[in-house]
Amino acid sequence: MNFNHVLFIGPQNEKGGIGAVLETYRTEMNGFSMISTYPSDAMVNKPFYFLKQIARIFKLLITDADVNILHIHCASRGSFMRKALVVFLAKGTFPVVKSIPADAPVLDPTALKSPP
Repeated sequence: MNFNHVLFIGPQNEKGGIGAVLETYRTEMNGFSMISTYPSDAMVNKPFYFLKQIARIFKLLITDADVNILHIHCASRGSFMRKALVVFLAKGTFPVVKSIPADAPVLDPTALKSPP
């Protein structure tokens, strides 16, 4: 199966969770293309990294005619907010598939608050 038409959005490779799943996709799926919105390196300026990646996402969507679907992996809190911005910017332009774990408290307004 070829995935040239799908751009995956998610966290950078991590040792577990969706990052590990996306790393498996990268090694096993032909044409897999992914842009991360959150770095695994703690030393990286996260807001700057996110803005840079948003620019990469939309540059790729404009220049790569093969890509016509966004598949966005997100969780709760900051992940949800970052991916919501991507969905908002892509709305009406590309079909968007959102993958949100069933246990992610994204619909609970208190989930958006920072932990104490």
